[in-house]
Amino acid sequence: MRPPAAPGPLTDPAYRRLQSAATVARLANEMFVVGVVLLVLERGGSTWLAGAAVAAFTLPSVVTGPFLGAWPDRRGRATLPLAADQAVGMAAARSYAYVGDSTMVAT
Repeated sequence: MRPPAAPGPLTDPAYRRLQSAATVARLANEMFVVGVVLLVLERGGSTWLAGAAVAAFTLPSVVTGPFLGAWPDRRGRATLPLAADQAVGMAAARSYAYVGDSTMVAT
């Protein structure tokens, strides 16, 4: 007779919420690339320009990924969310200042 199996991670409600949030975040990140391609093609750009836009989105993470992956291990994971939040806020402010009130914004 076998002993009863240990409960799996799917029985933990906190794990299910984490998995759901991670799935939605990953889906949003992957769909961003599709949206960029469609936006470039809709605005009259070529497929070459669409590929260049996707490369511009992808290459920074390829180059900085190994360094930023080791950073939380050295600095501690508590400071990472705050630093990431500040970086995203600065990037959003800069992109809004760049785009401003142009025709790129959907109406």
